[in-house]
Amino acid sequence: MTSLTDLGTVAYSMSLTREMPSTKPCPLCGSGTREDVAHPEAPLRRCGSCDHCFADLELLDQRETYDESYGDDDHQNWFENPNLELFWRISSVIGDDARSVIDLGCGRAQFLSCLHSHTKVDGDRRLVGVEQTTFVPPDGVEIVHSPFDEWSTTERFDAVVSLAVIEHVDDPVDFLRRASELAEPGGRVVIMTLNDRSLLYLASRVLRRFGITGPFDQLYSRHHLHHFNKSSLLAAFAAVDLEVETRWDHNIPAAAVDFPSQGAIADGVRLLGVRSLFLLGRLTRRCYLQTVVARVAA
Repeated sequence: MTSLTDLGTVAYSMSLTREMPSTKPCPLCGSGTREDVAHPEAPLRRCGSCDHCFADLELLDQRETYDESYGDDDHQNWFENPNLELFWRISSVIGDDARSVIDLGCGRAQFLSCLHSHTKVDGDRRLVGVEQTTFVPPDGVEIVHSPFDEWSTTERFDAVVSLAVIEHVDDPVDFLRRASELAEPGGRVVIMTLNDRSLLYLASRVLRRFGITGPFDQLYSRHHLHHFNKSSLLAAFAAVDLEVETRWDHNIPAAAVDFPSQGAIADGVRLLGVRSLFLLGRLTRRCYLQTVVARVAA
């Protein structure tokens, strides 16, 4: 049954449809886009059809670097507080019959490590992570230290997983296409990314109007080139003919949110605000993150 929230999202997307400049087409559906809002690192544009928001790459001041400090310094909270609830849910979806699983942009391979520790598959189960930074792999996991766009293989996997990566790449459709090509016929592709129409993003835009720009600048920084919503993520899957099986809205552990410390009291207030937005997001189905599971044609 279609909810009022879904109808509101569709109506909002339709209201954005208008004559758009053709010089900067949407990277997902090819429709015209318009300038959205200014950001100190790069202007943001929004699609009038699928509502996708993305950074104008031609005007980006500089690119994000992904070295060892990325996890150790810049996003320490994220890596120290893994989303175990999400890991277990993905594990239950792909099932024990997935004897080979690859995680693209696996970070510190926490998802694969969780999968290894909870697997009930008899015999060997191949768990492979692709990650350009170097680290000691956990037990039962094989790591390929390479940027995904520079690595290729003829091997195919029962499940291809990528968590919080697609928003970082220049061409999300090409990323999805390459991910689907790694899957066995009938295999699954699981993608997790953020939700630009979540309450957390909405709050950052409202605060920006009142001169409080910190949350907006952080959420829309060059760290993320693309800001998906429900419509645009499904449009990306449709562009590569992936059959979506299921999609769900969810959050990260509140402790995993990274923001510059401003003192114990200020940090506590911000954390309380994040927890409140996460709770309201669950109630309204406008959570911070979203995950899509698709099946590759047999």
